[in-house]
Amino acid sequence: MLIYSSENDYSILEDKTATGKKRDWKGKKRRTNLMAEHYEALESKIGAPYYGKKAEKLIGCAEYLSFKRDPETGKLKLYQAHFCKVRLCPMCAWRRSLKIAYHKKFMV
Repeated sequence: MLIYSSENDYSILEDKTATGKKRDWKGKKRRTNLMAEHYEALESKIGAPYYGKKAEKLIGCAEYLSFKRDPETGKLKLYQAHFCKVRLCPMCAWRRSLKIAYHKKFMV
């Protein structure tokens, strides 16, 4: 993940869990882009524009991330993001599983 403060100046963020384990955003984004390539190949093979639209969504998935600093803890929290919401997208599936686990934690 990158945070841009100007065109030539940026800082690379590390996202870690509460236990200190590093979250693999790059790997998930790489798999999402690979999936987009497969959808583009399907579109050219079959000729269905449906797959091309999905590929466009997948390419743009998690490209924009906005963070805010939590005043209580001082940590950066994901404030705004654009996800593709394609059912098989690795990035969106991971985010969906985090959301479900969070809600289950409070339902018990």
